[in-house]
Amino acid sequence: MSPSKAPYPDGTVFNGRYEVRGFLGRGAAGAAYKVFDAHLGVEVALKLLDPVGGGPAAWSEAQVLEKLGGDYLLPVHNADVIAGTDIRFITTKLMTGGDIATACQRLGVAIATATAWSSQIAHAAERLHSYGLLHRDIKPGNCFLGEDGYAYLADLGMAISIDPSGTSLPDGTPVTVAPEVLDPQSGYCSVKSDVFSLGATTFFMITGEYPVADTGQGKAQYLDDVRSGKGRRLRELSPHATKSMAIVIERALSKNPEDRQTSALEFANQLATATIHRRSWHRVEHAGHHWCLEAPKEKTRQGAVICTNGASPGYRIESKTSSGRAIRDGQRSGVKLRDIPKELRTITASI
Repeated sequence: MSPSKAPYPDGTVFNGRYEVRGFLGRGAAGAAYKVFDAHLGVEVALKLLDPVGGGPAAWSEAQVLEKLGGDYLLPVHNADVIAGTDIRFITTKLMTGGDIATACQRLGVAIATATAWSSQIAHAAERLHSYGLLHRDIKPGNCFLGEDGYAYLADLGMAISIDPSGTSLPDGTPVTVAPEVLDPQSGYCSVKSDVFSLGATTFFMITGEYPVADTGQGKAQYLDDVRSGKGRRLRELSPHATKSMAIVIERALSKNPEDRQTSALEFANQLATATIHRRSWHRVEHAGHHWCLEAPKEKTRQGAVICTNGASPGYRIESKTSSGRAIRDGQRSGVKLRDIPKELRTITASI
């Protein structure tokens, strides 16, 4: 028997123990629900595992999570079968902060926050790799935020053992997949392809967008753009990111796997040592403005906001403290549209 394709309604009870209280979404290997565990008296996440090859689902995801639990990987509470069926399920800790895809969509988050989350996901990936496994689907939608504020890597339904050549069968999601994975003749996954996906996920955390732009020309064209390595530059979308940070992330996004970091841990270490600005800038939206950045108050330093407004051929950039005082070095006028990122890079680095 296969799990229902339509979400089970709230109130559905599995095994006299788990009461459905919401549909969380579908991942690589099944659908997830928020349920109340009557035995433990708490809400947990329950994932109904999709069947494999016409037979019952494999226990591989539960076994991997149980074996590698901790280190920013979701802990497993239970693995069982729905009574009277062959539908398998696992329950894990409920991530109350939602996923990173939702937290970062459109505008991204503050650089310091993105750096912390990325490091946590990278350490989870490194743990998988150290046990001879590839995740193959690292992406914002598979990274969840716990009540402790940490990021956790989840959805190991596509995790697979690394073969003696250091590779595995190709798989992944187009927005974060490495170019070599999509090769129609010789596609493969490796530690380097997981590193690419880490870089793409970190790019999304900072910018709220994926490296390869969706031009609206269809899936085939998008996949071709990914294969061709047509990713955008980080600081064109997020000028408040430092040059050293962009170098680390764009190295992970190199088209040639040999040009990337050798491991998830190396990526995390390089990102941790990249310089950041004195202020923790993040992008915000103000009605009628073209591009705005904000930094919170820190100790003795007031908060600051930078706003770009106007229209072609000349935009105006105004910077002020949270109290409304103009910041002298943060004023520009007559700025061409193409020069806005450059001017914002200069201002965020200096004020």
